[in-house]
Parts: sequence; structure tokens; C-alpha cells
Amino acid sequence: IPKRKESLESQIYMKQLILVHGYLGSSLNWGPIVSRLKTSPLAKNWQVTTVDMLGHAYRPLDLTITQLSLNEVTVDLEKQIPKGEFFALGHSFGLRPLLRFNSLFPGRLKGLIVEDTSPELSPHSFEFLKNVVEATPVPFRDREESRRYFDGHFKDQPALSRFLQSNIRPDKNGLFDWRFNALALRNLLNEAASENMWSEWSAFEGPLEMIVGENSDY
Repeated sequence: IPKRKESLESQIYMKQLILVHGYLGSSLNWGPIVSRLKTSPLAKNWQVTTVDMLGHAYRPLDLTITQLSLNEVTVDLEKQIPKGEFFALGHSFGLRPLLRFNSLFPGRLKGLIVEDTSPELSPHSFEFLKNVVEATPVPFRDREESRRYFDGHFKDQPALSRFLQSNIRPDKNGLFDWRFNALALRNLLNEAASENMWSEWSAFEGPLEMIVGENSDY
């Protein structure tokens, strides 16, 4: 009986932390972070949930769908988040659906951690991400060919090379292509470049923590 009582109390006081990955990423990006949180006394009484943005690796779109909007991503995100109030960490592009969530579902987002991002997509980031999607010569013949390509183009950024390689998977023809719908994500990026979110940023009134990348242009 006492054990049952403790379980109920932990549910009553449990806080929700939602982790939202960046552009071209997935919930798997948070693996090392979640592992550390599981053993951290600071995370006691917190339930951590990782989500996948619509159109990305593990929440794919039909290949015939080319249009994808921030509103669609946000509504789909709401389906993955436990009911009630929550805190969230938005990495890079992952900030955008959280700000839109605060507009579409007011009162639920209680606190926000902003990691290496801004309400406005920088021209440098836009060009880099667009070129990654458009210039990568997919499909590759095999996994080794994709490894050589990414390691060669990002030889000074091995972590980025491994990240991009994780987005390559065998298709039905035995070739290796993007895990996501490239055209739909490119259109989502175009939308982000043409629409800043300063007004939605200003509308958020909860506690805020900002983490800035040392070599970032944000």
C-alpha cells in the first residue's frame, strides 16, 4: 500500500519535459541526453518525452505530398505530447513548432529552453540547409558510397557527417536515398525563410532559458 501511494504522488507531481529536434533530425538525436537525465537527481519527478516532427525521418509523409506547413507540423506535434501543461526544449528548427503551439494551444507551454536558434531563420542557415538537401546526389548505390560522400564534403565536421548519414536508408529498389520527403521539407524550409516568428516569440510569457552555440551565427 505505501508503494502504491508513492506511485500516485509521483504522478501528481510529475512534470513534463518535451524535447523537439531540429531540421532533418529525429527523436533519436536526444539519446545521450535522455540517458543522462534518467540518472540525474535534477530530473527527479520529470517525465521526458521525445517527439518527431512531421515529415522527418520517423514521421514520414507520403512521397506524393510536396507541401508541408508549420501549422501541420504543430498540429501533429500536439498528438504526440501528453495532455496537460509541459515544459519544452526546442533545438534549432524545433523552436518554430513550439512557438506556433503556444499560439494554437494557449496555456499549455509553461516554460521554454531555446537551443542555438532564433525566431528568424538566418540567411546562412537557410542556404546551408537548402544546399544539403538539394546538392546531395541521392540515391547512392550503397551505404559505402554515401559514407564516402558525406565524409568527404564534411571532413572537418565528422558529427555532422554522421548525422546526415543517419538520414540515408535503402529504398524499395535497393538504392540508398533520404529517409524523408526531400521536396516537402524543402518547402517547409522556404516557408521558414519567408516568415519570421518574432510576434509569437513576444507572445510567450513563461520562464525562458537560452543556450547559444559558441560558433553559431544566431
